[in-house]
Amino acid sequence: MRRTILNYLLMNERQIIEKITFLLENKYPWGKMDNWTNYNFQVLSEDIFKSTGKNVSESTLKRILGKVRMDNENYSPQPYTKNTIAEFLGFLDWDRIAEDSKSTNKKFIIQQKLVILYIPVVLFLIVGIWVAGKDWMNKFSFLHSAGKASFSMNDTLIRIPATLPINYKIDIKKHDKVRLNTGSERIYTFWKEDTILYGGNPGLKKTYIIQNKTGTLLEYFRNSDYLTLTADLNGKIVWQRKLHLINKEWQCGISPNDTNGYYFPINDQQVFKKDTMLYLSPADLQNQDMIKYPNYWVEYRYSDTFNISLDEMIFNTITMNNERIGGRKCFDTENFVAG
Repeated sequence: MRRTILNYLLMNERQIIEKITFLLENKYPWGKMDNWTNYNFQVLSEDIFKSTGKNVSESTLKRILGKVRMDNENYSPQPYTKNTIAEFLGFLDWDRIAEDSKSTNKKFIIQQKLVILYIPVVLFLIVGIWVAGKDWMNKFSFLHSAGKASFSMNDTLIRIPATLPINYKIDIKKHDKVRLNTGSERIYTFWKEDTILYGGNPGLKKTYIIQNKTGTLLEYFRNSDYLTLTADLNGKIVWQRKLHLINKEWQCGISPNDTNGYYFPINDQQVFKKDTMLYLSPADLQNQDMIKYPNYWVEYRYSDTFNISLDEMIFNTITMNNERIGGRKCFDTENFVAG
């Protein structure tokens, strides 16, 4: 029993000496203690005396720190020597080094256990983040995307009806999305799956394969309007162009009273042209099968290139509206100029 206790104490003491060796190796720029010479131990002995006023000989230091192998492996220094070395290293006494070593070992064991416990949790989180992150990165792929998209058109002043060529050059990566909004309800979308570039018009419910990265879209316009064409790559605008569609004849259509700003022309562009006025009666509108919205505007449009001064424009209209002409649901009239 006594031998077991002695071996335990000596084992703890060896751990303390290992810690002292570590502290001394970091205190002096001499490298590993195995490579220390007599000169190094002599300097150490002198420094201990200068710091504590107590003497620990060079030979004693060699024995304690294992530089000189002892015949008795159970060698243990005297309490005086132990406490002097502890004082030199900043400890109150030898026992404080022992307590600090036990605390360090305990922390290390706890850390090891925590690491072992956390490894499965961390791995689970990594897998979860990776799976969830795929969708997140797809949504925000413009942060790292190297894709490019450009559009162009030759004319911005078009006399309708006309087919307008829109040139595109698209070089995108997987998960990128390019959208071209023609200013009306039509939006073209381009995307890539593997090595195939796709395009489609959601309004026409049509999808087609684009063989080349460069090409031309043919967009048909038949309504007077002042539009802004916009293209974006993953939500970031890459191109914008104003388009003025002109026509020297009056056109009529309706615009739902909402925030979309869409304009839908009636099918028969002659029915509203009366002898002395422009007038689309509720009955005419009903016959056009255009009453699809609870609130809407009836619009009469005339567009052309007007030779006017930039400082002044005179626009005269005579508007007649009453319950018999406009119907009971006609609340307001407006005149506006766009250009």
